[in-house]
Order: sequence, then C-alpha cells, then structure tokens
Amino acid sequence: MRICFIDWFAFGLFNPKSKIVFGGAQIQLFLLAREISKNKKFNVSFLTDNQSYFRQDLFGKIRVYQFVRSPRTPGFYGRLINLTAYFHFFFRLLSQLGKINADIYFQRAASAETGLIALVSKFLNKKFTFMVAHEQDVNGNFIRQNGWRGKLFLLGLKLADRIVCQTKEQQELLEGSLKTKSVIVQSGYPIKPPKKFKKTDILWVARAEEWKGPEMYIRLAQKFPEEKFTMICPPAENNPKYFELIKTKAKIVSNLKFIKQVPFSKIDAYFSRAKLFVSTSLSEGFPNTFIQAAMGRTPILSFKVNPDKIMDRYRIGFCAGGDEKKMEKLLRQILKNDQLRRQMGLNAFNYVRQCHDIRQTTANIIANIF
Repeated sequence: MRICFIDWFAFGLFNPKSKIVFGGAQIQLFLLAREISKNKKFNVSFLTDNQSYFRQDLFGKIRVYQFVRSPRTPGFYGRLINLTAYFHFFFRLLSQLGKINADIYFQRAASAETGLIALVSKFLNKKFTFMVAHEQDVNGNFIRQNGWRGKLFLLGLKLADRIVCQTKEQQELLEGSLKTKSVIVQSGYPIKPPKKFKKTDILWVARAEEWKGPEMYIRLAQKFPEEKFTMICPPAENNPKYFELIKTKAKIVSNLKFIKQVPFSKIDAYFSRAKLFVSTSLSEGFPNTFIQAAMGRTPILSFKVNPDKIMDRYRIGFCAGGDEKKMEKLLRQILKNDQLRRQMGLNAFNYVRQCHDIRQTTANIIANIF
C-alpha cells in the first residue's frame, strides 16, 4: 500500500542542514512515517516544502518530494492575490499528488490546505486522513477566525475519510462543535531509557509565539535567580519580530541561557539534563515536549495545558490552571522537594512507556486507518 504524508515544515527533520523551523506536528508525522516505512507492506513517501519543484530525495526508505507553497501577501489586495494563488496551488497540488499516486494521504494540523488536499484526494479517488494537532483544530476557533481559509479547513474535515484525535477531550470537542466522528490514537515517540545525566536546570522548549508564553517563562527565571534556566526558542515563520523581542528580553536575564535552535537528533539530551520542564502555553494539542520530558524522567510544570488530566491521573507533574501566581508557587514547591521530583520523573517515564511508544501508535494507526 502506498501512503504519503504531507507537511510543509518537515524537511528539517529529514535534512538537519535545513533552516526550516519545525514543531511537534511535524515531528509526529516524521516519526510515524519512519516507523511505518519499516513495514514491508507499505511504500512511504513525504511531500514537504523546501522551495524546490519536482526534486526527490531518499531518506532511508522514505521518498521525500519537495514542493513550493503559495506565498501569502498581507492586506486587502493580498487577500485577492492569495485567493488566486490558492486556485493555482490546487492545480499544482493535483499534479504533484497524481504523480506520487498514493492510496492514502495524511495531513496534520488545521490549515486551508487541509481542504485542498481533501479535494485533490477526492478528484484522484484516493483516501484522506486528517490528524488533529491542536485544540483549535476541533473547537471551531480556526474555522471562525480565518475567513475563507477556515471554510476550506472545514471542507477538509467534512471530506476526510478518517479524523485522528490525540485525546478524549479533542474527540469530544470535535463531536460537540462539528458533529464529526473520529478515532483516538495517542502521539508516539521511540521510547528508550534515558542516558544518565546530572539534572541541573529548568527547561522550556517552544517556538517564539505569544500563545506559547515565552515572556512568562522569562519572568519565572527572574524570580528564581539561584536556579539555572534554559530556553530553546526558534523563531516562528509568521512573526520573526517577536523572536527578536524574546531574544532581547532573555539575554538580559543572567541565570537564563537562550538557545535559538537545537537539532532534533540532539534535543533529547536537554530534556534528560533538566530537573523540570516548564510549559507556559495557553493551549496545545498533546505537546510532543511532554513526551520528550517524560522520556527523560523529567517532571512537568504546565501553566494551563493538561490533556486528559494526565498530570493528575499519572502524577507526572502539576498544572497551574492558568494562574501565574500558582505557577510560581508550584515551582517553589517542586524545587524544594528532590524526592517529589524524582518520583514524578519516574511516574512520567512509566506513563510514556505505557501510552506513547511509537510502535504502539503505529499499530493503532494501521488498525484504524488501513
């Protein structure tokens, strides 16, 4: 069976020399593609954007096709230009996917392209699976806030042959807001015992986006001058000026180490060295960083995100419920109790080994999709 994964920001995972910034959604598709490619029953390809037409590369057993997305122009005239560009994009995509000729196409995270990929799949008489990456994918926010792009995304949901959610909460939101059925497949990662590192610092990893809360993390670092804080913060494509602002603010905090980007192959060591992972996001799907932290036996302190209440159910960390003062209080509590941190770290590793092994995730995808 021929399957193709589509994501415009994933090329950096295949080629570490690429400067394209990727996130958890891209990591999940990359890991899933790599694991499925080990199965001789499947022929796996990946369509991504590296600003190059028609180029193909073989990475292991995965054939990677390069594409060029439609550029976006701001302003009123930009909206007209963008709409025209999407028509052009549709026919280029139709041609490209026709050449790839997969039986099933996978795409993750809300975008206007979700609808276009679903339409192309129907034209080609192929199957399309959409994979949820964020709460906004299922609660209707992306649809309401993005005009005709939101309508295209909604069309993609309606045309999808399968929708895959990460959590029960996402599934309930999807059924409540859009009356659409889905299956649950938890995010996966190659789970292996962490290397032994001395746990020295407090870690934050995310793109420089306001809803990720980097400024809150900087404020926390300022309130705990006796602790070492590390911030891995690549720029977001849609807001490079905000990255420069965060970088400037972080650089003046003496106990905060700012790192622009770390290759995917080296990031796990940072999670293993951390004595605590901090998430300041206002909303997420199921953060890939939670799995990476847990695999490093590192407990989690989250400002607001607590998917399916895993912090409480598995005792892998704490959630402040959106209260910044409580966040500070919980951080002090965790830092004062070495035994609590070790126990939560062990709980976290046992949790991801039980629930997020990429082999089980892949088996669930095969059982529910193919």
